[in-house]
Amino acid sequence: MRVVLAAFQPDIVWNHSLWIDTDVMIWTGFHPQVTVPYGYNEVETLPGRARIRRRIYDESDAFVDGLPEFRRYFMEKEGVAREKFPPQTLYSGVPHLRKIREAGRRSGQDLRTRYDIPADAVVLLESRGLRHRSGGALDAIRALHLVRARGVNAHLILVAGLLGNDAVGTEADALARKLGVRDWVTLVRGDLSVEELLPYYSAADIYLSLLPSDALGKSIMEAAAAGCLLVLTDLPNYRPAFGNHAEYVSPGASHEVAGAIQRCVSLTDPERRVRIDANQRWLSEHQDYDTACDRLLEYFDTIVTTRQKRRSSR
Repeated sequence: MRVVLAAFQPDIVWNHSLWIDTDVMIWTGFHPQVTVPYGYNEVETLPGRARIRRRIYDESDAFVDGLPEFRRYFMEKEGVAREKFPPQTLYSGVPHLRKIREAGRRSGQDLRTRYDIPADAVVLLESRGLRHRSGGALDAIRALHLVRARGVNAHLILVAGLLGNDAVGTEADALARKLGVRDWVTLVRGDLSVEELLPYYSAADIYLSLLPSDALGKSIMEAAAAGCLLVLTDLPNYRPAFGNHAEYVSPGASHEVAGAIQRCVSLTDPERRVRIDANQRWLSEHQDYDTACDRLLEYFDTIVTTRQKRRSSR
């Protein structure tokens, strides 16, 4: 790490984690360190590494929070100094939001045709659950089984994505067969670019994110931009973004997922529009990529300037 930093002489070292590699980055020293906490679970799953966490908190020049809840958590629970946070919450922004919003439904109709999904079917999309067994894909399949038994003509699309696990995909396939819903489950293996994902977002009526822990996944925001209704695990990072305009469920509770899907299906067109418009408005206000980048760069400039003044005064 010292060799890399010596070669590139970066103005900012961006630590997108609270794991031990962040401690190593800070140990190399001399460069402004910006730490980006991915979520509370990073802290809560490292009980034996209090020394590492304390060093990260003390020696990071700044914390870019990403969500107001992060700021409250790390100041109140972990004791990170208030002055290490920017004056306002700095969101990372999501590329392609405008392109996703403008994509229209035509590509989604073509995808439904490709997979023989009836025009009147309720399409459920899940694109992160095949990462590991507790990622939510298996719960989504169980929920599909429940809603179909209750008369909802639903079809589930599971996209493996970059972090997809083949073993979990095989288990998902077996579970769908066991429950008798394999004909209504489409498994898409491999990583897809944003352009390749667009037809899936356009085809979907409801986006499911059932991870037991998470920050605020980019795919959730992409799905919201595309006009999908949202069913999310009830994590503290989600509610500030989507408020009452999403359905929230307990991790691992497939019966709750089924109930949330049914509530989405029961919405009137005006009720659906209210949810979609509210979520898209929040994205426009907080996650516009160009605006987010400008604000981050401006803040980074103040960090570098502060560090330079501090060093020159020694």
